[in-house]
Amino acid sequence: MSKTKYPIVLVHGIMVKNLKIWRAFRVISNAMVEEGYTVYVTDQDGVGAIHTNAQQIKEEILAILQKEKCEKVNLIAHSKGGLDSRYMISKLGMEDKIASLTTLSTPHHGSKMSTTLMKIPKFFAKIIAFFCNTAYKIAGDKHPDLYTCGVQLSDTTMVEFNKDVPNSDKVYYQSYSSKIDTRKAFVQFIPFQFCKICEKGTWTELLLWNRQFGATTKVAFTPTQTTPKWLGRMVQKSI
Repeated sequence: MSKTKYPIVLVHGIMVKNLKIWRAFRVISNAMVEEGYTVYVTDQDGVGAIHTNAQQIKEEILAILQKEKCEKVNLIAHSKGGLDSRYMISKLGMEDKIASLTTLSTPHHGSKMSTTLMKIPKFFAKIIAFFCNTAYKIAGDKHPDLYTCGVQLSDTTMVEFNKDVPNSDKVYYQSYSSKIDTRKAFVQFIPFQFCKICEKGTWTELLLWNRQFGATTKVAFTPTQTTPKWLGRMVQKSI
């Protein structure tokens, strides 16, 4: 029997793919299942726009509901996956099928890194996006659109997004921020340092929901085998 009333669906973020050789949430999802949670991982486009990814996530959730014969699911979404999920709930008629949405390090008020990158000449940005889209298309993306992602994640665009995509009273929302020790994240060291420069010393996660959408919790941790237990406990047993 699952530790939560409804299954947990892990929603990955930007530039991530759920492939056999590159599985999103691989260690976390396996450990959560061992802990007794019913867990699924989404497979939306890695560099898809918010609205197209939201549609893909909706289709996956409808299939999960049918398979599990349940009325709702709990969502735990990382990074841009939180924006995809918010759009799906509010704009695609899924509020009655989502018990809760927990976002992890989601740039609800825009990404400083994205805002900085989008300042390069549009011509060069389009060229970079073309090659990235091609690579992700080969990897399985149905509608790769990195340039639109960059625009959507900018500070100014997210202001309008938050006005247009309100929370639903039928869904329980919570937002967590996190901080990682870059000394123990060798592969991610360069992007982390670039992000740190763009954020000018602040946490990316400080651009979260706290100003408009409710409580935000900051959690500093180093990824370990205890992380899946911590994630599972984010979702109350009643949901």
